[in-house]
Amino acid sequence: PDREVMALQKVAHFFQRTSFDSAYFYLQQALEKAQSLSASMPLQEIVWGQIGQLHFHHQHYRKAIDAFSRERALAKASGSKVNEIGYLLTSEAYAALGDYKQAF
Repeated sequence: PDREVMALQKVAHFFQRTSFDSAYFYLQQALEKAQSLSASMPLQEIVWGQIGQLHFHHQHYRKAIDAFSRERALAKASGSKVNEIGYLLTSEAYAALGDYKQAF
């Protein structure tokens, strides 16, 4: 993986619990960099998963669901294995929203 993308992800992880805005900024930077690279679909999947986790942990459940959906779509398109955490947190996000049909 691209070192710059990985560095941005690490910085975002550092801010994940304390500063949503800072973490989101660095994840957006990582996503833009990953999108600019050729054959970067696995990197984009990883970043979308991290964006989903960030939104979930800050109780932005609809945005988390959207990010995990994008992660799954990229995984499907590239033929890679989908991150199981994304499925689990998607289910929990739907439950938090009271949409129990989608949650389970």
